[in-house]
Amino acid sequence: MDTALVVRGNAGAALDGPLIAESLGLPLHGLLPELRGTAAAAELGRLLEFGKRKAVRRFAESVLQLLDDGAV
Repeated sequence: MDTALVVRGNAGAALDGPLIAESLGLPLHGLLPELRGTAAAAELGRLLEFGKRKAVRRFAESVLQLLDDGAV
């Protein structure tokens, strides 16, 4: 089973995804944006509305690109 890293946080956060991945010896497959209100939206059945947010679209696009490249 292949293992990869997805880092959760904001793009401007102090977390350095590539550095963390390198330290762990894992490929970095994406930065999962931290979105306020996700848990509440899920409880209310409104999670799909988050797909309209630019950060979510960027993340989904990066995951789809990985699939297209055959990396996953």
